[in-house]
Amino acid sequence: MNPVWSILSNGTYVYAGTGPDGKVFRSSDQSSWEEFATVDDAHVRSMAMWNNGLFMGTEPNGKIYVHNFTTGRFYWFVDTYDHAITCFASFGNKLYAGTSPGGLVYSFSGTKWTQEYATYGHGINAMMVFQSKLYVFMDNAESPLVYDGTTWALMPEAATDSLKQKLTVSAFRRAKPEPVSFHSFNEIKRTDVVDADIMVAQGSLDAEGKLVIAPPSPVFSFKSPVVDGGRMLFGSKDKGRIFSYDGQTTSQVFDVDAQDVRASINISAGENIVAIGNTLYLLRG
Repeated sequence: MNPVWSILSNGTYVYAGTGPDGKVFRSSDQSSWEEFATVDDAHVRSMAMWNNGLFMGTEPNGKIYVHNFTTGRFYWFVDTYDHAITCFASFGNKLYAGTSPGGLVYSFSGTKWTQEYATYGHGINAMMVFQSKLYVFMDNAESPLVYDGTTWALMPEAATDSLKQKLTVSAFRRAKPEPVSFHSFNEIKRTDVVDADIMVAQGSLDAEGKLVIAPPSPVFSFKSPVVDGGRMLFGSKDKGRIFSYDGQTTSQVFDVDAQDVRASINISAGENIVAIGNTLYLLRG
């Protein structure tokens, strides 16, 4: 059976992106399916409806195709510098696309594609708009990224003491400037990271200093966000953990210490179904 990588609806049809033949199928009754489009790549990893067009992101050649419903045209739109287009999100007046494994963020204004950002993590797993900001979820990362339309940064509380062991490692707690960005190309050097106040009189390092110089490896890969009223839930790729974020505070709300959080969906206020490993969990409250 061929894998289905992506699925979405425009209210009239449900579309399914598949591999390894790069085909998109559609159905108007969720029973019978017809072939709608074929891309020149192996897998249709992601899809989005934006400005009366169906956008399709592919793997392993990192292309974006579009079907324009106004003109009826289907065409190869842009070739990125990465291997997979894993997600799309509409934010402001632009369509954003996230890639893997390089972790690039592209935007489309309606006339032009632009590389907006290069993340400090690895591959981008998902993007979600929450409280008028764009959140980017990555592999092997300190924290999800947030974009307010002007500035890219870690989630606001990502460097606070309460989250050091949950969402962050110490690599960027004293970093100057923010983690590496496409705009600045500034790399974090040891002289930027190690501040004089962590040195003791004898010239040795305290526990904090040792962590700054030799931080533990990032242990979280963030994915599968879903909005539930005034909060956003998201999972970890390897640890089977679910986090809740209300725009100010992050807390861990579920932990089965199991496999990958594969998908999540909001059913109603306070009720969410989460797929972790091969098990479905109903989270209430």
